[in-house]
Amino acid sequence: MTGCPHSANALCPTCSGQVAGRPPAEIVVVTPELAELIRRLRELHAQNGMTRRELAAAIFCSESTLSRDLSGARCPTWKQTRAIVRACDDQRHMILWQRRWEHAQASLFPTRVPGRYLAAMVHSTRWERFRRFVRYVAPLVIRRLAIDAVERLKTAARWVHSAATSAFARLRNQR
Repeated sequence: MTGCPHSANALCPTCSGQVAGRPPAEIVVVTPELAELIRRLRELHAQNGMTRRELAAAIFCSESTLSRDLSGARCPTWKQTRAIVRACDDQRHMILWQRRWEHAQASLFPTRVPGRYLAAMVHSTRWERFRRFVRYVAPLVIRRLAIDAVERLKTAARWVHSAATSAFARLRNQR
């Protein structure tokens, strides 16, 4: 393998397809949706032609953090994903990238409690039921409440914006 100044861990379009740097690690993730997000981020990184070091500097994170994000060792945050997409000059598809990230996140946190946990709660002591509730049910309820609260805040913000806009229009018309 020969080194390439244009690309790392991918086929370099500038150097006639020679592989530069270490080959990418195999993607090992929990869900196929997250694997798809990481695969597409890797493709974007490979098409851009930046090394991992250059990309890490461009998005203001360490190389090890970027490596973990692109290997599937952890799910990249939306902030990291957005920074990678911006650094690789694919801003025109930002909404698509956000949907991919949200889909991967949703796959990590299922919205229904598996039946086996509910069945186990029926035939257990009060303390075991409480532990299972806190571990499996409460996070889902809290997530749903948070989503509802965000929707209410968005509605309130829209109402305040429309009220302010109409008040401003009335003031302008009075002049």
